Amino acid sequence: MNWHEPTELQAACRLEAGESDTSWLWLPKPQAVEIFGGTRKHQLRLGRLSTERLPLPNHLQGFRLARHDNTNVKRWAEDVLVWAHDGVLRVRGCMPSGTFMEVSSHAVDRSALLRSNPFAGSGVADRACLDVPAHLRASAQALARRFFPLPRGWPQIDALLEHLRTLYEHDRDATIPPGCRDPIHHFLHQARGGPSYQFVTAAALALRSLG
Repeated sequence: MNWHEPTELQAACRLEAGESDTSWLWLPKPQAVEIFGGTRKHQLRLGRLSTERLPLPNHLQGFRLARHDNTNVKRWAEDVLVWAHDGVLRVRGCMPSGTFMEVSSHAVDRSALLRSNPFAGSGVADRACLDVPAHLRASAQALARRFFPLPRGWPQIDALLEHLRTLYEHDRDATIPPGCRDPIHHFLHQARGGPSYQFVTAAALALRSLG
């Protein structure tokens, strides 16, 4: 298959200056408030980026640049920052090498995540999102079967991911043998490990089998 990234949004990045410290710039509050608990802090110094996308953590709350209070920072940031995709910021042009950023992001509360169930009572709008290729269906369903008795939604996802992390070895250099018709079966029962994309493929297709 050929996979293509969606076209970039190029959406404006709206920011609010902090009330007590105007060097901090804050993003609009997210919708998934019920799964957040606390914040995470990072300090970043940017080197020579090979991309216009900023290497920021997920669930970004806000940031400040170079520890300085400057009334022009908000205007500058709104001029140069845009949303490439949902949650992914990019800068028009490039950030100067050595730029220092302090970053605040939402932390996900695992217990709240496991309690929430966005899957309950809602059908999948695009059933093609649940397709599993016919030659991989048996292996994906066999992996999924052990998690079927669990409550639908995040508990199944969490248990499946923990199963793969615990019982299989991450091996960046592993490959699928030429001519292998069922790479999921090979990953799960013969190699018992592989590069990250094999973990992701097995998990995604098993979860599709669970609906």
